[in-house]
Amino acid sequence: MKKKYIVLVWLFLLVKVSYSQERVPIYSFAQVTEDFDYYINTLRTKHPNLYAFVTEDYFNKEVEQARSMLTDSMNIVDLWRTMLRLQYCLDGHSGMDYIDLKHSFPLVYGSASYLYPDSVTDNEIFMNGMKVISINGMEAHKIIHELDKCIWAEENPKLRLCHLRGYFPSLTYSVLKLVPPYKVVYQGESGEEIVKTEIGIQDHFTDFNKAFTGIPFDYKLYPEESIAYLEVNSFSLPCLAEDGLIETFQKTLDTLFVEKKINDYKYLFIDISKNTGGGDGPVLALFNKLQHDTVVVVDKGTGNYIYPQVITGYSGHVFVIAGHWTYSAAHLFYLLMKNSHRGILVGEPPGHYYQVYAPLVRYKLPNTNLPFICAKKAHGYDVDVTPDVPWSIDCFHETFTLDDLKKMIELYNHKR
Repeated sequence: MKKKYIVLVWLFLLVKVSYSQERVPIYSFAQVTEDFDYYINTLRTKHPNLYAFVTEDYFNKEVEQARSMLTDSMNIVDLWRTMLRLQYCLDGHSGMDYIDLKHSFPLVYGSASYLYPDSVTDNEIFMNGMKVISINGMEAHKIIHELDKCIWAEENPKLRLCHLRGYFPSLTYSVLKLVPPYKVVYQGESGEEIVKTEIGIQDHFTDFNKAFTGIPFDYKLYPEESIAYLEVNSFSLPCLAEDGLIETFQKTLDTLFVEKKINDYKYLFIDISKNTGGGDGPVLALFNKLQHDTVVVVDKGTGNYIYPQVITGYSGHVFVIAGHWTYSAAHLFYLLMKNSHRGILVGEPPGHYYQVYAPLVRYKLPNTNLPFICAKKAHGYDVDVTPDVPWSIDCFHETFTLDDLKKMIELYNHKR
């Protein structure tokens, strides 16, 4: 069997960059130019399909516009801001890392406080139950337009909006330089303007921390209803097992399916709606716990992959809950369940539709040491990603309840 390695990228991760001094370092024009050119040349020479989301002419135009913003005695944050504005040309496995300014430069940004929106659309911001007209004099649609440049291009538009909402607090502060006290103009119920001064919240990434709790794997058993629920939030071995060995995850699965008798349950729910990826080892460990025929995954980019038949294992009804966060290696699990006709897909389309650029390779700029990533291979799939049972999934939803699971079964039974 051919093996395909898809490496996790934590889509919501803020990276802490370490420097010998806590104050923001400054670099010469020659140094920032060398770093900028190194970044662009790496993308151009290493990426398998750099112009998947924008044309080559458009990308080159944006590169030259960003290059024109380089200056002498440029601090590292300004360089990062400049390069981050090319992010929307790139896939989610390529581009600049999102830097945690509060922890990388605590003397300068340690006391920063952020605004957290209720939701964002392509041109609107909602906060505190009201529509936002402007923040510190900057109109809402302009804020979204500028921040949109700093968010990865994605096939799934909802994933882009969720990234925009999640990164909104830090990027409005660090990229747009909107700082407290925030003068926020809201639109009232009758269309009137309501002006409020907001101090902001010092905690960062509240939305991401709420949804992505750091628990990579959890389960709930409902023997009276014959329902087993597995919440698989990561296929990354370092997350799933402290010693990083697939055998540890395999033993956990053995315990659940045999000792906990999941194999005897009528319904099995596998929730990968918050799984942003990992490696193929854990994916296959879980997939091979299910009875299935030989599966062929047709990859237009790198060839076909054959996964052998499994004649023993769980034989009941499998519901796979997926959504916009289902990404990278989790998308591979989605494809396996789809192509094997082994799972009932519930939720929304995954983060990828037909294109996956992976694995990612990590780099650092030569002078500033700013980290960035670049995809190594291009994968292409011709698979319908429409779920069997549509189910609305919020950007930062919590765990599904037993009533939710029973409703999913009911909806599927009505559909048959």
